[in-house]
Amino acid sequence: MLEMDADAAAELRSLRARAYGPDADIHDDPRALRRLEELERLARPPGGEDPEDVSPAEPERSAASAVIQAPTVDQPTLEQSEDIARPDPPRSRRLRWWVPSLWFASLVVVAVLAGVWTLTTTLTIFTPIQRDADGHQVAVLEVDPDFVMPQIFGTTSPGYVGFHEFYGLTVVATPGSWVGGYDNDGKCLLLVRTTDIDDDHQVVNGPIFNGCSAGSFPATVELVVSRELPDEVRERFPEGSALQFVLDGDRVGVFSDTE
Repeated sequence: MLEMDADAAAELRSLRARAYGPDADIHDDPRALRRLEELERLARPPGGEDPEDVSPAEPERSAASAVIQAPTVDQPTLEQSEDIARPDPPRSRRLRWWVPSLWFASLVVVAVLAGVWTLTTTLTIFTPIQRDADGHQVAVLEVDPDFVMPQIFGTTSPGYVGFHEFYGLTVVATPGSWVGGYDNDGKCLLLVRTTDIDDDHQVVNGPIFNGCSAGSFPATVELVVSRELPDEVRERFPEGSALQFVLDGDRVGVFSDTE
């Protein structure tokens, strides 16, 4: 058996202090455990007793058995200790680990709640509105090449377009500036009763129904069939039904909410 030198003996004493002392922590260091067992075997005399720490009346206990076999609890062997879960740390260590963890978790909860609050205050949650069908198309009004622009509209420039008459209604498209308050690049659709146009006095003796485009939305006019409309319209469509006129480039689509 080889004898231990002074450095090895000092290392053995240090490892024993980590194994048996009040601040024992060697169970967290598998490499130190293996080194302690190695030094224990090196320091063990042929008779099997440790000359420094084992008395003649007490059988030798290796550092590995002292650490792994506690007086009151059976522990696994040294070879098994590396393959299974290690013992729980002392209660004070568990507390030191839980306190910062709980603090960090509380910060996460606060951040999440703050995010939810910001989201609910900046977004409006609403139920989508389901639009009904656009109605049944009943006509397409093309540009009337023989149309004579009423003087009430004041011009015959290309921006002013007249369409074929629709059951006693004169249909005209004008620039948005004619109605006023609209973008000059926009378009407006106007419907008047043909019999109400007075060219001599440049007036319309009745209602003017109009609607103008807005961005990508086309100029649209929607009417309820009533006594304000010509008799021809009321003969063709039931009173109380609705008509919709939609400007689509150089034509006008006409829709009805009845068959």
